[in-house]
Amino acid sequence: MAFGQGSLTDVLLRAGLRAEHGEQRVCGRPVDAEEAELLRRTPGDWFLRTRRTGRAADGSLVEHVVTLLDPGHFQLILTFG
Repeated sequence: MAFGQGSLTDVLLRAGLRAEHGEQRVCGRPVDAEEAELLRRTPGDWFLRTRRTGRAADGSLVEHVVTLLDPGHFQLILTFG
């Protein structure tokens, strides 16, 4: 598998980077004109925005990712306990 293929987590692990802790936030909001053009959608269409920040055990930054997700093609699954 090439370096840029697979999940971001897999790519980071192959590069020797592991997020030990962090935060991920999800909110809904309409896309602006620039985002709509990139996504081939209409400005104002509703999308989910995620922001994930992961840090190594020493607190150094491992990843910071902001993603827009079409709610018609996205599912959030939380497992606990």
